[in-house]
Amino acid sequence: MKLFTVLSIAMTLCYSCQTGGDRPMVKIDSLSIIRDSIKLNPQNKTLWINLYQLQLNKADTNGAIESLKNYVQMEPEDDYAGLELAWLWTTRNDSNAVRLTNWLMKSTNEEISLRAKYIQALYFGNIGDIDRSLSMLDSVLEANYQLTDAYIEKGSILYDRKRFNEAMEAFLLGLKVEPSNKELYYWIGETHKALGNLKEAEDWQKKYEALR
Repeated sequence: MKLFTVLSIAMTLCYSCQTGGDRPMVKIDSLSIIRDSIKLNPQNKTLWINLYQLQLNKADTNGAIESLKNYVQMEPEDDYAGLELAWLWTTRNDSNAVRLTNWLMKSTNEEISLRAKYIQALYFGNIGDIDRSLSMLDSVLEANYQLTDAYIEKGSILYDRKRFNEAMEAFLLGLKVEPSNKELYYWIGETHKALGNLKEAEDWQKKYEALR
């Protein structure tokens, strides 16, 4: 999985993930206070979410996963939190991501189901099951052709397999959906370079730099 896709899905999920209302802002120096509070009230879901946010901000991914897992166990109906947990597991190539996304894909909420399938496609791509990942990405795009992240992920997989013409097709389709997406400009430039189209690669690189 490419860095741009990781950042994109992270931003999408963190923006979407709601837990019964806006999450309160918490200062980093509150970490020990929240941990002490959880010892006194381990069933307080808000405390677990606050701890999760702080750990994520401090790049303590392992701790963040455990805190979010505790929250999801207490609030299994919060599908957006489930998506976020599945994504975190995916970044660690943790097979728990498959179990959780399988469950989320059964949701009657089409957005939840589709996002879960997308995350599972990322997981299989991460562990090297490329054909399965590509098949799932095609299924996601068939259901919603506007999911730009899926075009980027598909294109980057094809690029890595040196299937540059197919990669280019995926990136260009994504660009039609989201013309302002700078990652697509980057990948189109890189793909032109791989194809030996150096002038085109330079032009797309300039467009990418202009959007940064």
